[in-house]
Amino acid sequence: MNNLTLFLKILLSDEFVFIALQLVLLCIVLYASLIGRKRIKKHNASRVFRVKYVFLSYSLLSASVVQAVSSVDLFADSKLILIIANLAATFYLCFFNSWFRLILERVVLRSEQIA
Repeated sequence: MNNLTLFLKILLSDEFVFIALQLVLLCIVLYASLIGRKRIKKHNASRVFRVKYVFLSYSLLSASVVQAVSSVDLFADSKLILIIANLAATFYLCFFNSWFRLILERVVLRSEQIA
């Protein structure tokens, strides 16, 4: 029982979760830039996705990224570099990558149908 609680304490620590989130963001950016762009066909991509939804999703993602970096003291000396890199990655995903914008559009449309 003691080993299980120690394992859960390490697994749910701020440092481990922060590193896992950074790796997930890195994998999404790499997938979107290398493979995701090729998987979108021209006729599947929507022609118009409202700008307010793109800005809303970017603002929510950027606020969560900045909060995640500022709440962890793991990289205290290089927080500014991490914040700028994460904001650049979310900016690229939201505004320049059609694969990720298609995912955002699906999420927004589903949330509008629920509400």
